[in-house]
Amino acid sequence: MDVSSAAAASTAMSTAKLQQDVGIAVLSNVMDFAKQQNNQMIEMMAQSTHPHLGKNLDIKI
Repeated sequence: MDVSSAAAASTAMSTAKLQQDVGIAVLSNVMDFAKQQNNQMIEMMAQSTHPHLGKNLDIKI
């Protein structure tokens, strides 16, 4: 293997690692955003319920 082949291989490996690192960073950001949306949805669902409704049943016999 000559010097130019080794340099080309090194450059290709560096580029591949950079692409992988960027992909992982983007995925991490997407996961964080999804967690935030999930937490907001849970809060909205908790606020939409009426805790005083549905606990008692009035029956006359």
